[in-house]
Amino acid sequence: MNLRKILFSVFSIGVVGLVAFAATSAYFSDTEESLENTFTAGKLDLIFQADEGDGNFTDVNGAPLFDGATFPLNDLKPGDSGERTVKIWVDDNLACGKVSVDLLEDDGNLNEYVEFAVWKDPDCDNLFDYDSGEIMLVKGTLTEDKAYSLGNLPRVDDECYGIAYCFGIFDEQGVCDGSLIIDNELQEDSFQADLVIEALQQRNQYPNGCPAAGDWTDVPDRFVLRLENENEVEDGPWEVIVDGKYVDMTYNVSGDTFKYMLDEHDLPASTSYDLIYYADGWPGNHPGAYLGTHVTDASGNLTDHDGDVNIGFDLPDPADANSAIGAKIWLVLSSDYDDGNKKMTLWNPGQYLFEGNVYIHYDYN
Repeated sequence: MNLRKILFSVFSIGVVGLVAFAATSAYFSDTEESLENTFTAGKLDLIFQADEGDGNFTDVNGAPLFDGATFPLNDLKPGDSGERTVKIWVDDNLACGKVSVDLLEDDGNLNEYVEFAVWKDPDCDNLFDYDSGEIMLVKGTLTEDKAYSLGNLPRVDDECYGIAYCFGIFDEQGVCDGSLIIDNELQEDSFQADLVIEALQQRNQYPNGCPAAGDWTDVPDRFVLRLENENEVEDGPWEVIVDGKYVDMTYNVSGDTFKYMLDEHDLPASTSYDLIYYADGWPGNHPGAYLGTHVTDASGNLTDHDGDVNIGFDLPDPADANSAIGAKIWLVLSSDYDDGNKKMTLWNPGQYLFEGNVYIHYDYN
């Protein structure tokens, strides 16, 4: 037998053994790739336009809403007032509105006696129409330490607001009352102020909804939740449809009863809705809650806007699949909901208004 061949064969066997040992000692692995991930920051663009008096709206661009050429600002008398119709809206993202005052010049105490007011003006007619149900959103003095909330801002440009000033006090019907101005020391006082309107990102900043309209507070006891029609998105948050059809629900965050007020926009006529707490997981009665029935008239306006209901537990309830996030509030067709058993019976999402991916909290006392 050839010795070289034997030695070679032994070496070959040794090499094979080493290879086999290395293979049985390797860790299993696999690789998958997620390619071309693109992250784009959203935008929050606040648009502020004023009616030029002929129904045409132009950007304010820093110009004064009220000037001495049009309004008697250089010769104010108690009871004097003025009004401008404006449009305020944001492009794309949900936002909360905040108004504050930046006092530039102050000679005396006049600013403490001049009130301003903001209201939604659905017919854009330059008037506060108390008898038609228009509501003052904010009302207060033009002092620098005050700030006010406008609630949710529109995302379409077809809604008007009225902004007015009064040397005196606006009464409940929006009439300027100057009878309480009896301080003659105010004569020849003057001030100059900027009215600052801010759009504040709602998502992740106001998880319970926007602070309700009125005096701004860092710890509000009332919020505004916008209910909107939405498109279902598979495996993700639903997509809010920006079409001007929505309902703003102002509500309290604690109390022995859940109090709310609805402000409707562009709802279909002659339709009965149920306002519900949908505890996640079909049909929504985990435990779920029926909050009230609200019907629109032939013009699409709700005939009843208020509700005051004893739910008897916190929102969300611990049994809710979304208990760690918050409670879903929906406005659904009354015919699709069993209010006795607090559950959905049919599913027509194209005719409902949803919470816009903002889940609320309410503490039952």
